[in-house]
Amino acid sequence: MPHSLHSLCCVAVATAGHKLSWEDCLMTTTEAAPAKSIRSVELDQTMLTWETDSGLLGHHGRRSAMFWLEPSLFQLLAPLVEELGVPLFRLTVAYHASLGARDDHRISIANEGACFPEVLEGWGRSVEVCGWGKFELKWFDEEACRALVRVHHPWELAVQRAAKERWGSPFLFGKLVGLFSLVSGFNCWADEMEGEDENGVPIVDFLLYRSDRTIEEELKILRREHDEEARRPLRQKMQELWESKERQRAVLASLGEVVLTVDRGGRITSFHVPRDQAAFHPSPELAIGKRLEEALPPDVAAALGEAVQQVLGGEPHLPASYEIAAAGEVRGYSAKLTSIHDAAGAVVGVTVLARDLTERLRIERALETQLAVIEQQQEAIRMLSTPVLQVWDGVVALPIIGGVDERRVADITATLLDTVARTQARYAILDVTGVDAIDRRTADHFTRIRRAVTLLGAECLLCGMRPGVAQAMVATGVEMDQDRGPRARNFGTMQAALQAVIGRR
Repeated sequence: MPHSLHSLCCVAVATAGHKLSWEDCLMTTTEAAPAKSIRSVELDQTMLTWETDSGLLGHHGRRSAMFWLEPSLFQLLAPLVEELGVPLFRLTVAYHASLGARDDHRISIANEGACFPEVLEGWGRSVEVCGWGKFELKWFDEEACRALVRVHHPWELAVQRAAKERWGSPFLFGKLVGLFSLVSGFNCWADEMEGEDENGVPIVDFLLYRSDRTIEEELKILRREHDEEARRPLRQKMQELWESKERQRAVLASLGEVVLTVDRGGRITSFHVPRDQAAFHPSPELAIGKRLEEALPPDVAAALGEAVQQVLGGEPHLPASYEIAAAGEVRGYSAKLTSIHDAAGAVVGVTVLARDLTERLRIERALETQLAVIEQQQEAIRMLSTPVLQVWDGVVALPIIGGVDERRVADITATLLDTVARTQARYAILDVTGVDAIDRRTADHFTRIRRAVTLLGAECLLCGMRPGVAQAMVATGVEMDQDRGPRARNFGTMQAALQAVIGRR
């Protein structure tokens, strides 16, 4: 006898709980198929066959296979449990196990009219040699349609010795429920209880009874719940996506800017145009899917296209400006561009946000016009604030009103010197009657004006200083005629200054 077949027989016998010697394993060669080398062994009225040429194993004339409970079956089943979850895995296995109940009954039971104890005895003896466990009927109540079946050394519990999460014995559950329902003629269910017998042997008890519950219906319910649970994150994601799109639409609707996105090929992928600017842009339906030069005016497409290529190339860019004319009106836009990235960080497109600056440009132009008018007015005021009067030949007078700052000193100096040089004046009278206060800084200004006039060969006379101003200047130590001399004199009034000039003339 080959060693592998010897091992097969020994495993089958030991698992079934039988004690047989090697001589009890009867080996024969099938005469019906002389071309094949088929060996067989009968164990407890169950025939196992093995084709030595092909390596095929047979059980009740059907192809079979033998696996190690650990690690083979464990590595096969544990991932399914983790993927489906224990409840769905149990009902799925139990349902498909129950579908073979009629075949199990037909193959292993000779008497079609046998009661459940006979069926369990014949079927149990048939599968025990395959290592499923040792089946024992603890009690049976035919009238109440109830039974308690105990399985010693159930193969499914042996598989789960290394499992983090146990899933019970759904395969045996399905087989027993299927057989009990078939024999009794009613829908049946079973309560499953794991434990150990008095010798510490692992057992599982199945309390079988008539019930309205069926494995098929329970499986449908659980699948619906499982599908519902699986779809919930998808529905939530779709809801979030829908809400996000709605928010985007709301944001876009509230924006006064034109917003469009362009892919790397230069095609418009989205386009939003405010209602008040629809006359200046194509409709989104006509623009989406087209290239910039196909959807926009040539100058606009050129301006945006150049900026888009800069962004796609990773180059720094400035806002693109352009104008669009429609219905006799021209509108100006400034477009800001930002890049669009995919999940890997690569640039896949560009977002263009174009703001209508027409009103802003109009306001800026109006402000520029107003500033020009104000500048003209300020120039006129400066001219009026420094009027140089020619009293008679060789004598000019400049009345000063208001405060004197650096800019006004420059204007007064330039105007007075230009008049003195142009008229060849010998005398220049500064009338400060309209100056409210003269401090050290103002006195310095007038001192510079006096010196500048003197350098042109004219005499500068100062008149009109108020008593309060003179007193304050003395108190602060301000000296108006620091370079006192024949060409720098002070007078109380314009009349006194003119009389002094007449006397000199």
